[in-house]
Amino acid sequence: MERMNPRLKAYYDELVRDMPSSAALGVLSEADFARVVYIDPEAVSPGAGDSPGSPLHSWTEVNWTSGTAYLQKRGTTETLPTFLSPGAEPILMGAYGEGERPVLQTFWSEGGERAAIHMGTRGNITVRDMHVRAPNIACAIRLGFGGNITLFNNRLENTDRAVRGHSAGTGFRLIGNLIHNTERSGVWLQYHNADPNEVEIAWNHIFDVNTRWEDPYVPETIAAGDCVIINGSTHVHIHHNVFDRTLTGNKFSLIVNRYGASTTLVRGLIEHNYLTSPRHAGDGGAALYLEQASGWIVRYNVFDGDPVERRLRAIYNRSDDLAIYGNLFLRVGRITSLNPTTRIYHNVFHEPLEIVSEGGNSIVRNNIIDNHGGGFLAGASVFESNLLAVDPADGGGAGNIVGDALFVDVPKRDFRLSAGSPAINAGMRVPDISIVTDRLGMPIPQGAAPDIGAHEYAVVVEGAPTIPARVAARPM
Repeated sequence: MERMNPRLKAYYDELVRDMPSSAALGVLSEADFARVVYIDPEAVSPGAGDSPGSPLHSWTEVNWTSGTAYLQKRGTTETLPTFLSPGAEPILMGAYGEGERPVLQTFWSEGGERAAIHMGTRGNITVRDMHVRAPNIACAIRLGFGGNITLFNNRLENTDRAVRGHSAGTGFRLIGNLIHNTERSGVWLQYHNADPNEVEIAWNHIFDVNTRWEDPYVPETIAAGDCVIINGSTHVHIHHNVFDRTLTGNKFSLIVNRYGASTTLVRGLIEHNYLTSPRHAGDGGAALYLEQASGWIVRYNVFDGDPVERRLRAIYNRSDDLAIYGNLFLRVGRITSLNPTTRIYHNVFHEPLEIVSEGGNSIVRNNIIDNHGGGFLAGASVFESNLLAVDPADGGGAGNIVGDALFVDVPKRDFRLSAGSPAINAGMRVPDISIVTDRLGMPIPQGAAPDIGAHEYAVVVEGAPTIPARVAARPM
């Protein structure tokens, strides 16, 4: 049974209720293919594979043909003698019937970069609704040079890495998957060229990774796993995921950086995710690590730390021109920014330890600092204004306020503003980036000026509500 944080599971279950259908997301199904082949490892009388009543008995009997959907019966398990390597494209690998995702597993053991499903040079492949396990080899699914790979609604677990892409081709989508119980990273992608390579990672729940780490400490040289690591992609959109590192230490929930001198990260958007910091160990860690990028936006996320070990970083930034706005930082240690310029706007910091700028400039505006004592700003070149802080020692810039933000319900993690909050209409219009809505979609401003914090306050008039319906259901 997987080790899962029940509270974050409930959060993810609610998150995916808002996920568009697979058709709306453009994920292919068997209806998009002219030919369908059925596979039932438990069939008493295997057949030609052309109907559910006459299925093949094994994936090893498949004759790979372009334009075909290959479907394994739900509720069945097939143990492969080695691995699968699709021999044609475009194809779909999926499921038919009723019940749980079909299990495709291998206990084969061989060194190198072997995987249960190895794409090789093939692209234009969709894998959906499968449960893949590979405990003795490198990964469950490996991408090759082929592009346009989609992994949708799979469960990938019990392996070294769930997904590995080395020299991966352009166009990779990881959507709605459950990834857990990996010895190292959940997802590891590496791109070697400067060609545009779109990566979308969305609505996934990734947890219990880096299981080589054990209490009280295992060094990073042994336990070097992250939830997701992306090297060298030029276009990245990461949204609506739960990245949970509460079970193990070292490393990061999400790390995105450049690979070599030939690649430059030119565009990235990280939004609406829930990220936890790893448990503290000698090598430390952070929820998010950005390196050698420019022009990234990190918005509308929740960064959740440990209530005791708050020294763990929420963000460790070595990228230029980073915008951080509309986020909730809960009991996390710090934001560390080493390069210019980091803009930190309209966030809530609840019981943080500090925010650090160690190089370049950090511009800090319209944030609520609810830390009940302790340092807020340290380091060099920090420019701040229009902050609401509980502790008078926090900040000292123009427009700053000392007082209670009057959150709706802190124990329930509802950081919206109550009527009478001193944060209402106390912010400033930031001139350098366009922030038009708060984290729940409320237009900014609702009054004479923007509110301080991650939520814009609005009065709900009977019969004409101004707050989006989803606010009440998910106040974070």
